[in-house]
Amino acid sequence: MPVQISVLASGSGGNATLLATAKTKLLIDAGIGPRLLAERLGELGLEVGSLDAVLLTHLHHDHFRPPTLSPFIKHKTNVCCHQNHVRPLARRGEQARRLAEAGLLWAFEEATFRVGEVEVLPMALPHDDEGGSFGFLFTFPNGRGNYRMGYLTDLGHMPSEHLECSADCDVLALEHNHDLGLLESSGRPAQLKARIRGQLGHLSNAQAACALWTMLEHSGSAPKHLFLMHLSRECNRPELPIKSSSEVLAAFGAQTEVHLTYQHQATPPITLNDLDCN
Repeated sequence: MPVQISVLASGSGGNATLLATAKTKLLIDAGIGPRLLAERLGELGLEVGSLDAVLLTHLHHDHFRPPTLSPFIKHKTNVCCHQNHVRPLARRGEQARRLAEAGLLWAFEEATFRVGEVEVLPMALPHDDEGGSFGFLFTFPNGRGNYRMGYLTDLGHMPSEHLECSADCDVLALEHNHDLGLLESSGRPAQLKARIRGQLGHLSNAQAACALWTMLEHSGSAPKHLFLMHLSRECNRPELPIKSSSEVLAAFGAQTEVHLTYQHQATPPITLNDLDCN
């Protein structure tokens, strides 16, 4: 089975991404309800019970919904979160308590760990969630070596130490939350605008373009696929992050496929084969 990746949902209404290798199926975030999760996985020919583990970036409501723990408990699926999130998660109601009591709540720290054949390196991100937020660098096998996938969303700025670490990824999922002009002209309260553009908020299109540029400077080759993550419906337009990211990629002569992500539908799954790796 080739590697398949699909962003099942992305945005302030809920987030979930599937990474499926030949032997391991991971869900990144559980920010959509259990029925919708089952529907989106079903569109890919999968069931919730086929998941090997769920990784949580943080505990904001659009990345973690306690009702979605029910099918994970039923199918004995491990839910993995950072050590900082264990106690806050366990306080999130009856389902969270049952998950912990069943021994299905597993804590990671900022060190590499494995889930099946996937190696996971957590990366602390600057975001205003209790316990912080975390991106991931995934490494998983193909017939010739390894694929690398960077997953970086919900961060107010890009820490310099992650730029080089995220270089030479075959797949990059990078937040492109808002356009600064649209944010400032929106009718949102001043306090909310300040939070979004702050150091613990969300990446703008311009910030994401700068981060992508620096990653490419450190890379021997460009990613084969770039997912534009967590687009604001009110303060962004699809053509804006496509333009800013495509201009950066063109400057490096990259032949990267750029993928929009959506709140109300899953992205068509991308398939990686042995010829795709960097």
